Order: sequence, then C-alpha cells, then structure tokens
Amino acid sequence: MAMDTSETTVIAKGTKITGKIDIQCKLHIDGEIEGSIHSGNVVIIGTPGLVRGEVYAERLLVSGEVVGNCDCQNIEILAGGKIVGDIVSSNLIIESQGFFEGTSKIKVKEQPLAVNTPDKKKAL
Repeated sequence: MAMDTSETTVIAKGTKITGKIDIQCKLHIDGEIEGSIHSGNVVIIGTPGLVRGEVYAERLLVSGEVVGNCDCQNIEILAGGKIVGDIVSSNLIIESQGFFEGTSKIKVKEQPLAVNTPDKKKAL
C-alpha cells in the first residue's frame, strides 16, 4: 500500500549507487542504480536513469531504462522507456515508443491460507 506523502528522494544524473535501497517515499532516479530497490510507493526512472537489478514497488514509471526483473502492482513504460527483464504486475501499460523485452505475468492477489478447523459437533 502506497504511503500518502509528498516527499521524494532524487538520485541525480551523474550519481551511481550500488546496493539495496529500501524506501517508503517516492523515488526519482536520473542517475544509475546497480542492485535492488524495495519501495512501498512510486519509483520513477527518469529519461537519463538506469537501473540494473530488481525493482519491487507499488508503482513503477519508466522513461529511462531498467535491466532486471520487476515485481510491482502497476508498471508503466512511457515513450522512450525500456525494460529488459521479467515483469510481474497487476497492471501493465506500454506507451507507443516504449520497449519491453522479457516475460510478463499477472500478479495474483495472495489467497489467505486455509485453516483446518475441526468439525464442531453438537452434543445430542
């Protein structure tokens, strides 16, 4: 579930980060990330942005490039955006001039675990 916040972390062009990013506010990437991104909010890959690794987010908007797998509730590949990798998503939008190479699977809501309950028998 996305947090209701107006705060945004920006990874500026010319910045390179290697490792794992855990974030709850919006994330805008114009630089380069190598590793994984775990977000409970929106991740925006700007036109100069590049992510090499996995992206887990509520919503992913790609104008730049992602090379790796994405598991997000909503994914939008905008004009000029590119994803090379496998996608798991409830909602996938690819605009004209957007590029996707890989496999796409529909995200299935997790089913609650069945609980085995003994039959309740009433005494006669």
